[in-house]
Amino acid sequence: MLKIKKVLIYLFCFLIFLSCKVNSNPIFNSSDKSFKENGFKLNFYIGLNDKDKYIQLIKSEDAEKILQEIFLKYTSGFTILKSKGVWNDGKETTFENGFIVILYFDSSEKMYLEQYASFISEEIIEKLNQTSVLVEFSPVNYQFYYK
Repeated sequence: MLKIKKVLIYLFCFLIFLSCKVNSNPIFNSSDKSFKENGFKLNFYIGLNDKDKYIQLIKSEDAEKILQEIFLKYTSGFTILKSKGVWNDGKETTFENGFIVILYFDSSEKMYLEQYASFISEEIIEKLNQTSVLVEFSPVNYQFYYK
């Protein structure tokens, strides 16, 4: 019985030690001062098939240029990822289409970002003839590293 107590005490001390190490490590500690900029990561998922024809009428390169113009009105920088989307229209028909994901980070208040996302999405829907744009908001801590 004494051995079990001793092992439990050692285990408990080790867990406390490990907890202190993890909490003092900036990689594990999200409240670390180097990650001062709290904000949001926004991902815009944009299909390229025309909403009426169900096929891609605008070339991916042209759609990318249109999206760049739209996003530069509202943001100072972003990342464009080209992808492929697959979806079902609810009528047993599956479609594949070109897909663009645009993501950016912003430290503005969520209320303003939601308004910007709305303006951006409305413009995308109009210019690329889409039914909808999916926007994902994720709270994040981020840091730019400079040389």
